[in-house]
Amino acid sequence: FTYKIQNGNDVVLSWSAADYANSYKVYEVINGEKVSKYSGPALTVTLKDVQAGEHAYFVDTVSTRFGESAKSSSVTVTMNEYNLQAPENFTYSAANTSDITLKWNSVLNATSYKVYQVINGEKVLKSTVTGTSVAYTKMPAGDYTYEVSAYSDRFGESPEGSQVTFKVVYPDIQPPKDLSFKVQNGNDLVLSWSAAEYANSYKVYEIVDEKKVLKSTVATSTASLVNVPAGEHTYVVHTVSSRFGESTEGSNLSVTMNEYNLDAPVNLTHKVQNGNDIILSWGAVSYANSYK
Repeated sequence: FTYKIQNGNDVVLSWSAADYANSYKVYEVINGEKVSKYSGPALTVTLKDVQAGEHAYFVDTVSTRFGESAKSSSVTVTMNEYNLQAPENFTYSAANTSDITLKWNSVLNATSYKVYQVINGEKVLKSTVTGTSVAYTKMPAGDYTYEVSAYSDRFGESPEGSQVTFKVVYPDIQPPKDLSFKVQNGNDLVLSWSAAEYANSYKVYEIVDEKKVLKSTVATSTASLVNVPAGEHTYVVHTVSSRFGESTEGSNLSVTMNEYNLDAPVNLTHKVQNGNDIILSWGAVSYANSYK
């Protein structure tokens, strides 16, 4: 009659076949009383989730012809308190500067893992996962400490956890270069620039009374400002990254818009038809929408 412990606190009892046996009965002595734990023909039985402490087990032979054996085989099992181990090889990797993946080794008997962020010395639960990795995307710049512990539905959480510390550093977002302009349609202004690294969009501001006033947000490296009044204009273009934010500095450009006067129609002619109908004709004028 022997035993082994598996899965942390399962007791597996085993014995050899007895002459004349049709089945076997397994008892545990609890507070001086024999409590039945198993009855059947098998030569092994698994007792699950056995509590810490001393356990005395007995096995009897049962024969349909001769009854239950007068003597029992016995074994004493000392079950120690079982604690999950902390996950080992806790590491991090970074992609796209601010996408962080945490990984660790699996822990025997763990059913899940708890991932905490340590903030001002306090553990804040961020994730509970069944696998051995977790990913956090678009993390703000700064210093980070994470801790992972193993968890079991049977044994609870591991007393200790493993920690990893790292820093997320954002790149400096630069303003676009080669800012230039052209005037079209008389007083429409088209601003152009070279694409900037990390840019998802650009913000175009005009400096009005020494303050930046947003005029346009565009996803391309050009912006059209229509019907711009005559006078001096100063524009500032900033790079915007959906991941890293807006550039601190912008590219500046000053533009002088002159007053635009339409030309008078030329080649004015007429003809008379139907006796007293007068038909007037003239050449088209650039930018004219109508004529009076």
